[in-house]
Amino acid sequence: MRAAVRAEGLGFASAQRIVLQGLNFELRAGLALVRGGEGRGKTVLLRLLAGALEPTSGTLVRGTGPVFFEDASAPALDDVVVSDWLRERAACFPGWREPLAQRLVEALRLTEHVGKTFHMLSAGSRRKAVLAAAVASGAPLTLLDMPFAALDARS
Repeated sequence: MRAAVRAEGLGFASAQRIVLQGLNFELRAGLALVRGGEGRGKTVLLRLLAGALEPTSGTLVRGTGPVFFEDASAPALDDVVVSDWLRERAACFPGWREPLAQRLVEALRLTEHVGKTFHMLSAGSRRKAVLAAAVASGAPLTLLDMPFAALDARS
């Protein structure tokens, strides 16, 4: 089985500090959890894996296909209508499963919110919209930063 992601000597540093240094790993199909305390570099690692940041050292090889990585709290989403955003996601992911997306919108009780802009949603509803899109995307690599934050017990 080929790795979805492989890193050798992966590192990232900002002008202020070294965030990650010398990481070696392979991620294969399945579920992987990255955990650690505040400020340990988890979000930076996810951004590197998604291609939103470039490593400052080492190599990072991603498999083929789109990567799903969305920040539910991103201010750039504030003025976007949820249904429009979901349509845009569907266009970005060739493996998008529309019937599944619709079932998830219903199951997560988002139906009444799809006509609203993201700034009108609670943090939990924003996260549920991203989770629904992540599952429906069919992306070979899905990255979720704090997937359970701000969710109610049912979700």
